[in-house]
Amino acid sequence: PIYDMAGLQRWLRVLSSELKERRETDTATNHRVPTRITLYHRGARPPNSRPWDMAAKTISRSGSFAVEKQPIYDAACALLARVERPLPCTRIAVGLEQMVEAPKKGQASIAFFMNKQQVPQQKRDPQETGGAGGKKKGNEIEKAGRTNDANAAAVASWGSETTMGPGSWGKRPRTSHEDPNFMEGFFQASRLHFIGSWKERFEEILASMPPPPPLPNPPVHKRRILHVDMDCFFAAIAMRDNPTLREKAVVVCWSRGEKGSNASSSEISSANYKARGFGIKAGMRLGKARQLCPGVVTAPYEFRKYTDAALKLYKCVFAITPHVQGVSCDECFLDISACIIDTGRSLDAKGDDDAHVDALAETLRENIRKETGCVASIGCGHNRLMARLATKKAKPNGYYRVHPKDAQGYLSSLPVAELPGVGYRTRTKLEKLGVTEIAQILQKRPSHWQDILGRKLGQTLYDYARGIDKRKWERRPTRKSVGAQLSWGVRFQTHEEVAVFLRKLSSEVANRMQRYGVKGRSISFKLWRAVKNAPDSWRKGHVGHGVCDIINRTATTKQPTREAATIAETVLQVRWR
Repeated sequence: PIYDMAGLQRWLRVLSSELKERRETDTATNHRVPTRITLYHRGARPPNSRPWDMAAKTISRSGSFAVEKQPIYDAACALLARVERPLPCTRIAVGLEQMVEAPKKGQASIAFFMNKQQVPQQKRDPQETGGAGGKKKGNEIEKAGRTNDANAAAVASWGSETTMGPGSWGKRPRTSHEDPNFMEGFFQASRLHFIGSWKERFEEILASMPPPPPLPNPPVHKRRILHVDMDCFFAAIAMRDNPTLREKAVVVCWSRGEKGSNASSSEISSANYKARGFGIKAGMRLGKARQLCPGVVTAPYEFRKYTDAALKLYKCVFAITPHVQGVSCDECFLDISACIIDTGRSLDAKGDDDAHVDALAETLRENIRKETGCVASIGCGHNRLMARLATKKAKPNGYYRVHPKDAQGYLSSLPVAELPGVGYRTRTKLEKLGVTEIAQILQKRPSHWQDILGRKLGQTLYDYARGIDKRKWERRPTRKSVGAQLSWGVRFQTHEEVAVFLRKLSSEVANRMQRYGVKGRSISFKLWRAVKNAPDSWRKGHVGHGVCDIINRTATTKQPTREAATIAETVLQVRWR
């Protein structure tokens, strides 16, 4: 809590400065100006209230705002003066709202990416792409684009908050009971959080670009999908910046353990191919990896570098086509069908469409290598399923294409576990039936697999075995839920710790909903509860959750909300017994 007005004003100044910087660097909104400013204020909870009681009510004050005439800080102070009881204060926030298009001054058009690309590119109507047209000259296509300084600043700022703190590398990790700032540090240093949050970054990229032309709908034999996947991405970044590691077995993990102990439970997220030769793989414990290869080198997470390389990767793929579906920071699909659709004559002088696609894919791989300093493997197929399976053949550092007429033969040689949707449980069911290869799926009718796996999964699995992928192409998939999860380092000794932790987690969810501009009524809560009197062998290191009973609860609010207090109150009132 803040108890003095001078302290509250200092916080307002910091918030105003941060808000000004975000407005100037946000590529999705820096071409618009706000017309209103809102201040959110919350006082302290009554002194005699219980920990799980509702927190003090948040109030808001709003007013008109002219960004060119009034500093954000001055406007925020004017709103604070309208709060009857500003002290003590437990929450203070400032937001700029009701954005409108800014008056045009010179070149108002911006593009996320700018520089000339020396790669084959599909034809696009300049009017459909906001003026970013292409001019063909010989075997090169020069892409025209416009940008501004704020755009470059936005690229530099992305991922800046996700750098692993140096204090955690090589030291014993602290739990939520030991560290009052545990949650903040977790989201800053979490690999899974970084990967999961890439969807938000990809949406920012899409928002900064002109709308793509309609996706072509060619016959199956003319559709071509590329699947781009960086090779051992995290480990590749470590080797790129330290050439002495290139001939060594390298793994990336959150901690190297105390004094390099062989008993370290740190989980490996990425291993280079040298390490994989010793049997080391992602998901393995570092202690086990050191038993397999005593000389294995550990590297920490470097999220800023990952973000920078990922943005360069997407710059390269968007230079090929606007039809890009982002999967993760190091993986994406490209629909390049428009590059080979026959409109009177083939784009390739010899009439060989696949030769054109092969050249395009190899050029893309080379551009990615030059831009990022890391290599990518690319698979090509007539749908996303075949493109993804082709990439497995292409790795490492290669390209492989499966023609539609060869798809069935290619699939028959693969294990059934390679198909999307075949996880541990489904694979176990199939293995009990003696099914280990994709070819065996086709020996039975679809109804047989529907009876065993369910109607939807059974039919999908049968289609996949025939090389058929009916999934719709979604450039920007609809967001169906927003959440936050921690299953590592969570330790409590009192009910008060539980209440404080849940309020922080609720606040994290509320902040994400605010960023996405959504509200919700259904609140789901998942609890990992340690099995009572479980032996030490069931634990997952010092901070892992180990073997747990997983309990799920759902509650519904009267009105759609994104208020942290409402979310926390709902969760704290859930009955668990």
